Amino acid sequence: MSDNKESQVLNKSLDDGVKNDSQIKQKGDKPNKIKKSVSIILSVILFIITFAGGFFTSYLVRGRNANVASDIVTMMEKVGYIYDPTTGEPRSITEKDVADALVNAILDKYSKYYTAEEYKKVQSTSHGNYDGVGVSFYSTEDLEVDQVILNSPFDRAGGKVGDLLVSATVDGQETTFTSVNHSLVYFSQIENGKEFSLKYQRDGDFYTAVLKKSAYVASYVYYLDDQKEFKFTSDSGTPTGKENSVLNSQITDSTVGYIRITGFEGGASSQLGSALEFMKTRGKTKLILDLRANGGGYMDVLCDIASYFIDNGGAKKSAVAISSGKTGNQIFYTKNNKFCSFIQKACILGDQDTASASECLIGAIVHYGDIVDGINNVIVEKNSRGVAKTYGKGIMQTTYMLVSGGAFKLTTAKILWPDAKTCIHDVGVTPKMGATEAEKGGGINKAIQVLCS
Repeated sequence: MSDNKESQVLNKSLDDGVKNDSQIKQKGDKPNKIKKSVSIILSVILFIITFAGGFFTSYLVRGRNANVASDIVTMMEKVGYIYDPTTGEPRSITEKDVADALVNAILDKYSKYYTAEEYKKVQSTSHGNYDGVGVSFYSTEDLEVDQVILNSPFDRAGGKVGDLLVSATVDGQETTFTSVNHSLVYFSQIENGKEFSLKYQRDGDFYTAVLKKSAYVASYVYYLDDQKEFKFTSDSGTPTGKENSVLNSQITDSTVGYIRITGFEGGASSQLGSALEFMKTRGKTKLILDLRANGGGYMDVLCDIASYFIDNGGAKKSAVAISSGKTGNQIFYTKNNKFCSFIQKACILGDQDTASASECLIGAIVHYGDIVDGINNVIVEKNSRGVAKTYGKGIMQTTYMLVSGGAFKLTTAKILWPDAKTCIHDVGVTPKMGATEAEKGGGINKAIQVLCS
């Protein structure tokens, strides 16, 4: 990017030189004055070429870190914002911020530099390609699983959110976990394809799952009603939807279908379409849309998913969210109208880990009101401190490729709901906005009460 700047400077200087030469000739100055002017112009051009040549040579031979730093600084100055935690408002990046970023690799907590290898992994996971066991923790306080990636080895072995990991056994050697970090390091040291057993606790009882750490393609959608489930699984390749019978389902009303979306990436949108079609064939007319522990994802996937829940009078496209950044505003629209008219009423579940694109989807569904009666049909579970609120991430990051082969993820805008006013950053969706609160783990039962009362 720096060499482009130098090229522009060089071209501008050359254009000015030609223009001045033409003006001199038009004025009809004496030959010696013309020669003198041309001589000066050529000297200036020679100096610029020499300077630019030295700069380009320096750019090519200087260290990789300097080139990366130059690209990052240019990108920050062009489009970047920082969300100031003191004021809660976006502000332009200052010289000190640039210095801090280069020294400490910190802008805001959402901005990030990726090496070429790291960025390849990010691109792969954005398409659902993962490797490992499939468990995630949101804190290091205990070994309770906060998220199970659908279609992961742990998911296929029967693991669930809320399970408490106890120990693992490889080749007859049992290791009891002492912390979250201990378990993660342990899993990282197991070879892919190696079979091992994982002991965990659920509701006071102990279970053992036999699984293999392996590469897998994640799924993002799960359906459940009073008798059936529809989940997307595959030992290898793209997960496909499969119907199973269930006993003692948590969905106790025969008119209700439950759909959980865990992320806005990979095949989430097409999987949602299949789950909704299955729900329709089952004759269910009331929906519980579970966005708990959904940390968000990509805007294009969000917009496609929103099209299932927004009719907007039959409009082909409707605003899902509005970004407001340094380079202006951008409206993100549904790609088309896939509205599921068979859904007569819905409740949306959220919790402290419902963030970003999930919060955008809540805002869009509430704004149009085609399947919900209002924000009171958004049910937010309390966290461990007894506070009912979603995460509160109302800003957007954009990832830019760098000449190093790496990438820089930079906060570029705040996100507004379709009303062009509401931004939930650092606030979240709360009962003060009109949302209904529920105890931790009680969201589904609360939703059934709301839908079936």
